Amino acid sequence: MASINTNIDPKGSNEPDNLRSNQPSRESCIQLLNQWLADESGYDEENWPKIKTIIEQNRTSNRPLFSE
Repeated sequence: MASINTNIDPKGSNEPDNLRSNQPSRESCIQLLNQWLADESGYDEENWPKIKTIIEQNRTSNRPLFSE
């Protein structure tokens, strides 16, 4: 499964100070994304077709949003 790189070195980077001060928050987001990527519960595979159908039914355009 894919993983987000957590080896972020803010020291010596060209990032503005306000982005470097958010390091703990960024690491928390990366951990959450990795947790989602590792999820093998099947919930998203089961529910995505239902959600996609509902989105398509409630669109004002006749063009499909998702390809088959």
